[in-house]
Amino acid sequence: MRRKIKYIILHCTDSLWGEVDEVRHWHKQRGFDDIGYHYLICNRYPYYWNLKENKPDPLFDGVVQKGRSEDIPGAHTKGKNSLSIGVALVGTTKFTASQFESLKFLLKSLMEKYNLSVANIRGHYEFNPNKTCPNIVMNTFRAELREYLTKRKIKDKKERYVRKA
Repeated sequence: MRRKIKYIILHCTDSLWGEVDEVRHWHKQRGFDDIGYHYLICNRYPYYWNLKENKPDPLFDGVVQKGRSEDIPGAHTKGKNSLSIGVALVGTTKFTASQFESLKFLLKSLMEKYNLSVANIRGHYEFNPNKTCPNIVMNTFRAELREYLTKRKIKDKKERYVRKA
């Protein structure tokens, strides 16, 4: 039986670097069974050495990595895990354009899959006033997401009528 999803909750890793296996390791060190998030969106610094040696890897920027299975509740927002999908951006307070583009594309897919609206996209801090995560202004992001979805819908309709050779 598929879980009833009511929210997609956005997070940040509060680290300047990371990829799914490293974040999984961090979470297991904290006592989690697995990575707490269902999806992770990478920046240019997947590994510590990339950051330490200032050698960004542009191929990782915006890459969406699968965390725990969507069938299993996450470990990311106390009291909301059973009702939500957790998505984290690697970073603290600054995120790349590629991360935001990947995030919007992922959210579009998840919103369609779970029949959710933009209003169901929330930041961690909207459930816990002691948090600042994901360190983005959610009302502004939701407005940008609405605009993205509107443009995407128009583009999708146009593509239906394009004759393929």
